[in-house]
Amino acid sequence: MILAIIPARIGSKGVPQKNLRQIAGKPLVKWTIDAVQNSKLVDNSVLSSDDNHILTLARAKTTMHDRTPAFATDQASLESVVHDVLSSDDVFEQVEVILLLQPTSPIRTGEQIDAAIRQLWDDGADSLVSVVKTHSFIWQVSNGIAHADYIFKARPRRQSIDAKWEENGSIYAFTKEHWEKHHNRLGGKVTLFEMPEETRIQIDTELDFQLVEKLLEREKVLVH
Repeated sequence: MILAIIPARIGSKGVPQKNLRQIAGKPLVKWTIDAVQNSKLVDNSVLSSDDNHILTLARAKTTMHDRTPAFATDQASLESVVHDVLSSDDVFEQVEVILLLQPTSPIRTGEQIDAAIRQLWDDGADSLVSVVKTHSFIWQVSNGIAHADYIFKARPRRQSIDAKWEENGSIYAFTKEHWEKHHNRLGGKVTLFEMPEETRIQIDTELDFQLVEKLLEREKVLVH
């Protein structure tokens, strides 16, 4: 059985109550719920929240999980939410693959979710993380000294910089066996699931919200 967990608490500092806020015609969390519904491989999904208004947005084949208050704080990890969900019902003993899908990355389709699941299987991986390729000029600061990851005295073309992959927070997948050993969404043999550049933005600020809304509206026009 393949289970998708959608963590959607009501609290948010950057964008107040963002999971309920309308974006491109529907509440933010609804974009992730609908993407899961459009997946052909996900067998069941759980919407985990500390808010009844969010929970009422659940659709068919979606279990409503009233999140334990201790796991709905700013300090609570997503791993604690997975633990809370999996320990709440015996039916989850049948789970083989678990997906963690954050509503803050709404530019995601059912087809992409299915492709990620297939890649986890095909690569024989323990866990999967969705990423976006970047050729950025990266700097780091160590002991107060700045260091570039490229030779700036012979500045290369951006396209010539070795590619790196940035997590976009959209799709995490892992086997139940991996979870029981490590209680972490990532580890063991990790496979990178590359997604398009427009999926890079995670909604943490008002600017993020406005930018993603424009992208979602564009996608709606392209689809129709």
